[in-house]
Amino acid sequence: MKKLLILLVCIIGSLSVSAQNESTDYLTRGYRGFAEMGLRPLISEPDFSSSAITTIHGYHSGYGFIGGGLSIQPYSFSYRGEDYSFSETAIFFDSRLELPKKISPFIDTRIGFVAGDFSGFYLAQAVGVRFLRFSLSIGYEDEWFSSFEIDGVNYDLEEKITMKSLMLNFTVEWGARKK
Repeated sequence: MKKLLILLVCIIGSLSVSAQNESTDYLTRGYRGFAEMGLRPLISEPDFSSSAITTIHGYHSGYGFIGGGLSIQPYSFSYRGEDYSFSETAIFFDSRLELPKKISPFIDTRIGFVAGDFSGFYLAQAVGVRFLRFSLSIGYEDEWFSSFEIDGVNYDLEEKITMKSLMLNFTVEWGARKK
């Protein structure tokens, strides 16, 4: 009876270890890349919206990802009958925490700087869900500017401008996959 009980415990234990390996080994260590398209409706003054095209590349290990990215955001708006357009490029460090499963929630944080027509500090945080190689996320983006350039004229600001945006992103990813 004792041998049968030990055999049963060993079989059940090996089944649970096998199931854990399948579910936790979905993402492997190594290079991982993301291509992202998003909307950036502003929730601060001035009142206008933008879109964004972003690419992120880095290293995935276990539950975490660290890397760097580049986001291009064109803006256009009208003010007192004049049409204005500008673009900015955010260059940032990206970190992501997620469960390594086929369907998993994640938290994403980006810290960097903005260059282009506006220059300053960049911070973005998002939460989302990844399914296989696709993800949807919603987040918050903050940008602090001390200078900007419109139509070739550079303006240094006495006070910093803060632009706060809601982020709605659709992402496609590649790399770091179990074969």
